[in-house]
Amino acid sequence: WHPPFTSKDFDERAPWVDGEKGAVEIVRRLAKNQITPEQAGMLARWWEHGVVVIPGAIDHELVDQLLDDVDRAWRERPSVQVNVVGLGEKAFHEIGERSKLPSTTYRIMNFQDFSDTAVDIMLHRRLIEFLHLIFDARPVAMQSLLFENGSEQRGHMDFAYVHTRNPSYLAAAWVACEDVSPDAGPLFYYLASHREVPKFDFGDGNILSFGLGPHNTAFEDHLERASVELGLERRIYCPRKGDVLLWHSALVHGGSARNNPDLTRRSFVVHY
Repeated sequence: WHPPFTSKDFDERAPWVDGEKGAVEIVRRLAKNQITPEQAGMLARWWEHGVVVIPGAIDHELVDQLLDDVDRAWRERPSVQVNVVGLGEKAFHEIGERSKLPSTTYRIMNFQDFSDTAVDIMLHRRLIEFLHLIFDARPVAMQSLLFENGSEQRGHMDFAYVHTRNPSYLAAAWVACEDVSPDAGPLFYYLASHREVPKFDFGDGNILSFGLGPHNTAFEDHLERASVELGLERRIYCPRKGDVLLWHSALVHGGSARNNPDLTRRSFVVHY
């Protein structure tokens, strides 16, 4: 049994930029020169849409170094965990050759434990500066996932699965490690779903998920149905290499269908 964290808890313990007063506070901080006009625009998009895109935030050289480290990890087989569909989480040395893995997706967990370049990207100034604005505190990079292929994951809200001391203080960054084709299973998300879609009750008012089971499917069904019924705009994200998408922990997002399984969708995701 886990003490419930309710939808009311989420709203009451949320950062300053969330909620009905967020838009007013952005204007107030701009008027007092506490934020720049550019920052105010980004914060306004975060408040309204739950997502901000920073084109070209990460230099291509840094992205290439990260991908070189991925190739090196496959050669050196470190203890870093790899989550493979059908196999679960295993260390590099416990799984087969890269070319012989199932055609379904796999993800490398916490690659920063092996790659200094991953650390440099996680703590990149362009990302940390914006996260500091929304949290009004120093952000902490707590987890990373490195993908080679599209996840094809159904729509979900991160806070339900990625648990923190205060689930309201969670955000994520999606770093494009290559130009993404619409046929490679790109990321999708529903604009304003972080504000408009009611939180799902997993039982006893708890909006956090524990374990796997039918409740996960019910959660995904609820989010998809609510997003459609509310008429929220569904966006497909096909970024260029080095672009970064930052999103609110309650934004409904997932992976589109991989229409061409031969295409990769290499990306680096960080939760803060």
